[in-house]
Amino acid sequence: MREAVYSTLKALYETKEVTVNKQLEYGITRISNEILTLRNRFNIDITMDRINTKNKKWYGSYILVRTDKNLKIVREMLDKYSQKNNDKNGGN
Repeated sequence: MREAVYSTLKALYETKEVTVNKQLEYGITRISNEILTLRNRFNIDITMDRINTKNKKWYGSYILVRTDKNLKIVREMLDKYSQKNNDKNGGN
């Protein structure tokens, strides 16, 4: 799993706002690509909430669907990625 996918998944799991406007906060240039990877490659259920702005425009805010099955998959992926990186860095 790429770092950008991991960062996106972790933010979704922690119920942080994940939007196009916040994408650089997670070190990502195209959040929609990371969401597509999570949906299509890893079968994670993610929805998008439409946020309307004052100037009659809108943007999408991605939300992790919090079912037991979905949360279990996400926790396992985060644990596996974290353990893999921990092993790669000599336990640090």
